[in-house]
Amino acid sequence: MVGNSIAPNSTLCSVFGTLHQYSINASSCWSFMIALHCYVIVIHNPKLASSLWRYYIIYGFGMPALLTIALYISQAILNRGTVTGDADYQCWIASQYPELRVILYFPLLWLHFLGILFFYLRILVMIQTRTRELASSQDKTNIDEGLLAVKSDGADTSRSTIPASQSFSGPATNPNPVTHQIISGDFSPEASIAHQLPRYSSPIKHKHNPNVNEPAVPSRLTVTESAPAAKMISSRNKLITKTFIVSVGCLISWIPATAVRVLLIIPGSKVPFWLSYLMALGFSLSGLFNSTAFLVGILWEKWPKTRPKANGGVDSLS
Repeated sequence: MVGNSIAPNSTLCSVFGTLHQYSINASSCWSFMIALHCYVIVIHNPKLASSLWRYYIIYGFGMPALLTIALYISQAILNRGTVTGDADYQCWIASQYPELRVILYFPLLWLHFLGILFFYLRILVMIQTRTRELASSQDKTNIDEGLLAVKSDGADTSRSTIPASQSFSGPATNPNPVTHQIISGDFSPEASIAHQLPRYSSPIKHKHNPNVNEPAVPSRLTVTESAPAAKMISSRNKLITKTFIVSVGCLISWIPATAVRVLLIIPGSKVPFWLSYLMALGFSLSGLFNSTAFLVGILWEKWPKTRPKANGGVDSLS
């Protein structure tokens, strides 16, 4: 909102430029430490993450302060006039010190960006690994339960009174191949989710003659993904979305600005108008992407989605 309209007032511009130098570096530092904090919690443990708060505070307040003090140390050494002034779009580092615009901001910014990407990708790999382990463990549990159910129902069926002339269609006469694999020992855990294991209900007493059992009725046990595995998958998808938003936002906001500032320190180079336009657009959008990523994280669990049954993988009996 202020822009460079206060540039003619050297005192006010110096105050604003100093605050701007501190705030943009502080924003970069704290974004990096948020990602670092999440990384330590997920990869290591929350207790270790909590013990690092003093270092977060020292870095988050200390590094921007050092880079701001460096402005005035450079002014004293280089002696080219006041270090703060009109920086095209705001009061910041004056045009007499173009190299300081690069050295005192952009290297740290891009190091933080790479660090944030590393932390989020490492967390993503961790979640993916845990999801597979959890799904594999749940698969084995489901297979054992399904096998016990098949054996139990087979014993119940053998005690049922079934006329020799009566036959069943479907699973009774055409056994499910998955069941055959379970009994024969050829079944793989990875193939268990969403398969259906044939079951037979226990014999039912005849409604007119209690001493006579009705034939066993075929039924099915449906095995689905467990709720913990689905929750891990949801966390993975949320992290992918947030990482994508933050990454794309940083590239859109700061690549044009970095290019312009580098061109300005190269003798004889000229900044094209379209690049300056993209730089202004990137500045105006720089605060949008981080806030959008946090909003996505808050609203993710509230969005309607299909959720699995929280009963350890057994969805229904029919």
